[in-house]
Amino acid sequence: MAEDASDKDRAKAIRQIKNNERKNRAFHSLKFQRKKHNQAMALTRLEVPTTWPTLEAYDDAQDYILDDPKKVDARDPSQWREVNCPREIEFLLRLRNQRHFGQAETEGTPFTTATMKSKFNWNATTNEAELVLKGDFDDVDLSEIS
Repeated sequence: MAEDASDKDRAKAIRQIKNNERKNRAFHSLKFQRKKHNQAMALTRLEVPTTWPTLEAYDDAQDYILDDPKKVDARDPSQWREVNCPREIEFLLRLRNQRHFGQAETEGTPFTTATMKSKFNWNATTNEAELVLKGDFDDVDLSEIS
C-alpha cells in the first residue's frame, strides 16, 4: 500500500522489517534443529539398582524381578551402579520397559493377545512389524479396533 501511495520511505522501512522477520524465523528454525541433534541431550549415563542384571549376565530363560528404583534408598550408593555403555543403557531401558508395559497383560489389550504376541515382538523385528511401518499390514483375523 505504501508503494501504491508513492511513499517510498515507508515502503522501504516495511521491506526491511519483513526481511528482518524472515531472517529471525530462519534463525529460530536453525536453532531448533541444532538443539534436536545436540549430543548433550543424549542419554550417556544411567543409574540402576545393583540387583538389576547386566547385559552379559542376562538369561532370557530366567524370569527376573526388578527392584523398583523408587523404593531403593537413593542415599545409599552401595545399592546403585552407574552404567555408561550405550549398549548396556539400551538393554536396561528395554528391560525396564518390558516389565513396565507388560502390566497391560492383565488388561487384555490388543497387543497382549496370543495372536498379536506371535506377530509382534518387543524388538519389533518381525516381518509384520516391518509391514506396519510401511503401511502394508493386513490381517483378516484382527478386529477393526486392533
